[in-house]
Amino acid sequence: MRHEEMAQLASAQVNVVKGSTEDIKHSFSDAEKYNFVDFINQALHDDPDLKGVLPLDPETNAVFEASKDGVLLCKLINRCVPDTVDPRTLNTKAKKNVFEVNENQNLVINSARAIGCQVVNIRSSDLIEAKPHLVLGLMWQIIKVRYSLA
Repeated sequence: MRHEEMAQLASAQVNVVKGSTEDIKHSFSDAEKYNFVDFINQALHDDPDLKGVLPLDPETNAVFEASKDGVLLCKLINRCVPDTVDPRTLNTKAKKNVFEVNENQNLVINSARAIGCQVVNIRSSDLIEAKPHLVLGLMWQIIKVRYSLA
């Protein structure tokens, strides 16, 4: 890594989000989010089910909104560990009802667990609410699994 990149990461903005109680706070860095968005944009740029979603802007929090219905996360899992998610089980239509979104997010959690991700205390509702620390944490694990298999 170049010196300039290291300096940029060191001075990266840290975002703090409220936890489940007033006393709990979670954080993530813009650099972390930027790198995951960059990976997603490159890995999934040609996916027809994500045409209206990608490319994501790494300067915004669009990645969290895009992950709410579970399609992006399932596609990421399949790109990192092919054939983990049966595409026939994924609800990809534009307008999904709450049950279909919940099914997708349960598919995310079960598939992530199947490839070796730790998903303890991550519920489908956490992903539907797009809690940044959980979404990014799960993305990190999925991407890490991909590189451990290479």
